[in-house]
Amino acid sequence: MAQHGPLFWVDLYRFRTPSGQNLLDVALAVERARLQFQPANGVSVAAAEATISILRGDSLLAESRLTFADTVSQPGELRRGQKLVELRHFLVAPALYTVRVRLKDLFANTSSEKQDTVRVTADQPAGLLFASDLLLASLIKPDPAGGGRFWRNGLQVVPNASRMYGTGAPWLYYYAEVAGLKTDESGQGHYRVSLLVLDEQNREAEAFTGKEHTVSGNACAVNGRLDVRDFDTGPYVLKLTVSDLLSGASVTTSRPFFVVHKAAPSLPVAK
Repeated sequence: MAQHGPLFWVDLYRFRTPSGQNLLDVALAVERARLQFQPANGVSVAAAEATISILRGDSLLAESRLTFADTVSQPGELRRGQKLVELRHFLVAPALYTVRVRLKDLFANTSSEKQDTVRVTADQPAGLLFASDLLLASLIKPDPAGGGRFWRNGLQVVPNASRMYGTGAPWLYYYAEVAGLKTDESGQGHYRVSLLVLDEQNREAEAFTGKEHTVSGNACAVNGRLDVRDFDTGPYVLKLTVSDLLSGASVTTSRPFFVVHKAAPSLPVAK
């Protein structure tokens, strides 16, 4: 019988640092139940190693290795849909990149590989509204202290690289960053956020327009959550639009996701 490699997902997000540099984030989600566990000191343990390679053409520009370690006291603790989550940040110049990720199960000695391409564009012209990629998360919570790989602007943002929601994961969390807001005489920006969810037939499944928000400066971090319990099983697209109430400009960032009720995905476990 053929031996399958570990099951995992990769998602890519493009952000800008406060100094204007381009940041490429690579998120991984590993299916716990597809790793091989073996007994060790009264418990069962699993281990995997991921290699993230950033290439431009045939040239390897950056490489990062990370490990996943998991422990369960009883095999019955494992549930389908539970995931181990990791995130790595890469500073990159404007270009077209290939992101290649190889995951090896260290006990099963099997591996899987995924790759995707992403274009990082040059800085936006001054005065234009700019939005980062839309990050879909399994959890967002306040974290004023800061620090850690999931920290963004006073929040812990745990990415959901699989973008699967439904039974066991009824809340879709979202996060994006916007810059280029026009400011008033006191240096404040004013904006409004709108959400639109479309199903696979491009029909409206959900729509929402929020109240006016005020922020100090010309940039803001937008986040919230969406209840998907009443959504039918299937693929969707979430579109987030930020409207600048002073300039009249708007910018939209979007990302597809999936609602799966039968598979009952659970919240990832950050190790």
